Amino acid sequence: MDEKILGLICSFERNLSENDIIFLIEHPKINLLELLFDFGRRLFDKDGEYIGEYRTWTGEILHRLNKYRPEFLEKKVKDLIKKVKIKIRKVSILDKVVGVNVFKLDYSLMDEFSIRLFNCVYYGLRKFDINGNLITIKK
Repeated sequence: MDEKILGLICSFERNLSENDIIFLIEHPKINLLELLFDFGRRLFDKDGEYIGEYRTWTGEILHRLNKYRPEFLEKKVKDLIKKVKIKIRKVSILDKVVGVNVFKLDYSLMDEFSIRLFNCVYYGLRKFDINGNLITIKK
């Protein structure tokens, strides 16, 4: 699979159901999340002419999966963490208000797509703006 397949899937995204997206994620030859990791990082990191469209598209996929199949998305993200596709590091920081060390996530090892995936699952972020950026909604 290569970047052209990802572009083809992106062009049909509006017509794909949640079941279609899940099929593309679980398909052993396609594996949509792996494609997003392999080729999406370049698209997130550069300012190409399709970067806004790509961010909106990935945001829509995450939003739909988190809304309709949150348990599926959570399992896939946990699998990616185990495979070290998403690198997580917690750092201990002294909270001066209460005087104890607290653990916070260090996002410096993660790219934009990894951060969005992780936050979508672990913090229950369910809304995305027009550019595909996550908007926090309190549970």
